[in-house]
Amino acid sequence: MSQGASVPQPALRNARIRLSFCSRAAVEGWIAEPLTTAESYAGLFTDHRPWPQRTGQEFWRRYMGGREPGDTSALLAWREMVPLRIGDPLPTSVHASGEGLVRSEVFVHPCGASGLVTVDIEKDAWKLDELADLLVDLRSEPWFAVDGTAVSLFDAADLLLNEAVDGLGTPLDPPGADPFTVFAVLSGKADADDVSPESEPVRRLLHATLTFRGTWREDALPTSSDVQVAGLPVSPPSHLVVGRARSRAIWSPSHFAAPGHTIGCYHRNMTLLCMQVDAMLAAASGFVAALDDGVTLNNEQRKLMKRLAGHLGRLFNGDRTTYRSGSAAKQIVIAIEDCNRLRQEYGMPQLKPEGA
Repeated sequence: MSQGASVPQPALRNARIRLSFCSRAAVEGWIAEPLTTAESYAGLFTDHRPWPQRTGQEFWRRYMGGREPGDTSALLAWREMVPLRIGDPLPTSVHASGEGLVRSEVFVHPCGASGLVTVDIEKDAWKLDELADLLVDLRSEPWFAVDGTAVSLFDAADLLLNEAVDGLGTPLDPPGADPFTVFAVLSGKADADDVSPESEPVRRLLHATLTFRGTWREDALPTSSDVQVAGLPVSPPSHLVVGRARSRAIWSPSHFAAPGHTIGCYHRNMTLLCMQVDAMLAAASGFVAALDDGVTLNNEQRKLMKRLAGHLGRLFNGDRTTYRSGSAAKQIVIAIEDCNRLRQEYGMPQLKPEGA
């Protein structure tokens, strides 16, 4: 059903939103030179750890099975395929209406790199359709300034890969896929009925954040359950994470007006999870192509391929030794044939989609 003019548009008041774009590219020659061995990785680890503080880094703590990141050795981080991080490499300002804050990061993985741009925007009030239009525009319109050049958030994520990774000696192929996006409302005020995920204005907003289609007003809408990829810990059924192949949106109404950083932290965790799985799946695809082409892999590459197959399996199965989220399984199932091809090489059990 399309949205007619008679559908009332509720407003979020005193609202703050966050949108992250993660672009990725493959490394020429398969494995980034600084990450080829534990010794070369360790030489960069101290200055380029992916966590800014020793504690309070919930994603990495859970990803590494409960170990505090600050107590993690370079060798263990290398074995766990923890990427190296370069923070804030681009001087960027936001042109969107309202107060804006933009942060940029680059993460270097064994087989590629991820450019992550996150924008926070605050406004006294947004009608939900106005917010949907803003989010669609953020992806494609040149509302940002990078070194004096107007670019879109989509382009800024790609620029990161060219600007920051050269210093690590890792030449890159062009970005290999559309950026992965993660959206959340961090704070705001609204009547409970106005922000129910079953209401049409909210479903339209979430559809816009997942597709970035200019036709979001007229598109046929899926139900919330059709696009739900995860729930939120300790939350009512009205709080959910929805997604498509390369997008996620977190909707948690009771947290909009709650103090603290609950949704901001969850958004960060979800963004890092999507980034890490995306990089692993790209590496898996590259290894499968090499196997299909009869490429002879060296010892380091085969070790990496084995670790990769094991990590993807644990993430897919929700193993307690890593970060657990239904979102990871939904992301991996799209490339499950590649994952299973790698697992077959090492006699690992095949991954099975839910219901198979």
